Amino acid sequence: MPQLLNVRRVPETTIAAMTALMASPGFWTFLVSPVLDVHFSRRWYSVATAVIAAALLVVALLNLDHLALVEGLLVVGYFLTNLYQSALGGWLSSITRAEQENELSSWVTIGNLGGCGAMAVATGELARNLSPAAAAFVLGRVIILPLAEFPFMSAPGPDRRLARESFRQFFGDVLSLVKRREVLIAIVLFVAPAATFSLTNFLAGIGDCCRSDSYTWRLGSLHQYLP
Repeated sequence: MPQLLNVRRVPETTIAAMTALMASPGFWTFLVSPVLDVHFSRRWYSVATAVIAAALLVVALLNLDHLALVEGLLVVGYFLTNLYQSALGGWLSSITRAEQENELSSWVTIGNLGGCGAMAVATGELARNLSPAAAAFVLGRVIILPLAEFPFMSAPGPDRRLARESFRQFFGDVLSLVKRREVLIAIVLFVAPAATFSLTNFLAGIGDCCRSDSYTWRLGSLHQYLP
């Protein structure tokens, strides 16, 4: 997106501000992720968030001359993408045996990192070699392609809890987590800019505290959104 905006001679300061805002859901989406336990199944949330995120990306890429619209669409789109990741992660953890959860977490992390790199390369090539409209539709289809596998995956029914019950339990888990000594040490490392490189491995190492609960999947995945 910064490259596409640069081609349209958008000022660098504007591009930087837009990029920061569009990437911001990666840091705060987890605050609303308990909604994924309310009323609908994880399969439903996974499909809905992926389809809407793909549609918003297509619309944004077709309207690059309207900066405010692009910014708003991609903020919402990235927000939904993060919810999609949480919904799918919680779904996978619910259909995986306890002894397979560490392996699942490892492969999800590998998939996220590898997929991010592959998509960065592919998106750049698409943007250079295709028209914006063609690139938009190709990228939209790539996002929804994994949905073809969903009908073949078992899916538990929806959780019938109310939203306030889900949020209360989630923030209770967060509160109990931040009281742990090792988490407090991680917070100190986060405050020290020179040491933040250690957080990815550090938080991955304490993921076993939330092994059987859907909330712990989201808590253990926070390291993916930290610098």
